[in-house]
Amino acid sequence: MNKKGVTLTEILIVMAILIVLIAAAIGAINPIGIFNRARDAQRKKDLNRIKISFEDYFNDKGCYPNKVMVDALINRINCGGRVFSPWLVPWPCDPDGSPYPIVAGDDDNCPKWYKVMTNLENPNDSQISYPGPSTLGSGATVPVNYSVSGGNAAKKKKVLGSTCWEGGCYYITTSCNWVIGCVGDNCYSGRCVDECKIECCGVGCE
Repeated sequence: MNKKGVTLTEILIVMAILIVLIAAAIGAINPIGIFNRARDAQRKKDLNRIKISFEDYFNDKGCYPNKVMVDALINRINCGGRVFSPWLVPWPCDPDGSPYPIVAGDDDNCPKWYKVMTNLENPNDSQISYPGPSTLGSGATVPVNYSVSGGNAAKKKKVLGSTCWEGGCYYITTSCNWVIGCVGDNCYSGRCVDECKIECCGVGCE
């Protein structure tokens, strides 16, 4: 009786085929992309919770969090803490451990608008709007491409390209100059080009 066993060569061929199939499956699944989207989903959820808490705060105080409060909210040491109790506990921060950038304006003591920002990792996310780079309380500038806002800031919201950003209000006279506030109909965010034109920007925008 002729018995034929499995040879080492056959075992190696099977192993090579399995490795190729596993690599192809991992490539199709794209675990890094899945993790990125999961973190982005958490960021959106956090910003939505912050937006709700800010509106609750406004209903109680008649203002959005002032400059002193915002400085505390963007301080990394307060991530996960009770800094915004009772409106939102624990205070959420980005999945990477950094605070979400926040700006509030019109009045340092009693702001009438705010914007909370983050940077989504998925460049193909349909909600990316490039609201700016933003500066944290530490002075560090961080990239952001997604935001939620309330008050007058909500009226100024416009989806801008990557060459534009919120935070710099420009108008055209004989040259392109930076000003605080909106001058006439010539208001631009980031650059003095048509794609960056917005209805109003800066302090005093109603």
